[in-house]
Amino acid sequence: MGKFGFLLTPLGAHNSEGGVRSARLWLRMCERHLLYDARCQEALVEVPPSHTPLALEVPLEGRGFAPQPWWPARRALLSIAVYDAGTAAQLERVSLRAGGGAGELLRNGDFTQGAARWFPSAQAWYLPWHIDNLYLELLIERGVPAALALLALAGLGFARLVAAAGRGEAVASFLAAALAGVALVGAVSSVLDVPRVALMAMLVAMLGLRAAAPTHAVK
Repeated sequence: MGKFGFLLTPLGAHNSEGGVRSARLWLRMCERHLLYDARCQEALVEVPPSHTPLALEVPLEGRGFAPQPWWPARRALLSIAVYDAGTAAQLERVSLRAGGGAGELLRNGDFTQGAARWFPSAQAWYLPWHIDNLYLELLIERGVPAALALLALAGLGFARLVAAAGRGEAVASFLAAALAGVALVGAVSSVLDVPRVALMAMLVAMLGLRAAAPTHAVK
């Protein structure tokens, strides 16, 4: 792929107090896997204050993308961020084209489908949006019934694993320690925001429910 270029149609720029002022936008086009960028082309553009739509054509500078292999396809991510705190910019249309006469690369660049194919994210400074507490995360994101159900699942699984470990089942002690680790780390971090970790935690809790209850001889 060649160099990229943006065509922005802003409706104006504003500050947090409601006044009109210029705002800077950070534009990036990256080859990305999860949070990891391989090659990026970017530009910093200033949006002047305006009450009428205006067109801004912005070339992106950076390393050219590598040729696409037949498999696996490399995924590219377009991101637009307001660079300065306390400012905002309203965009009416975004167009992205590569060099060599390629056609439009964006879908829903005019936002006629709402926020479809656009996703808000906080990567560079995400701390204000990060709960960093497992129990608050469950309460806020899933509600009281779901939070109580998940905590009851983990608590019952942990109790059965501790009982099984007391009866000499070696594997149970390791599984109980794993659940205790999730509970302790969850006090200062969001352990369920990584799907693989969340899956393993749920599997360990369900294995705890499968721990055999103590048997009593019938007299």
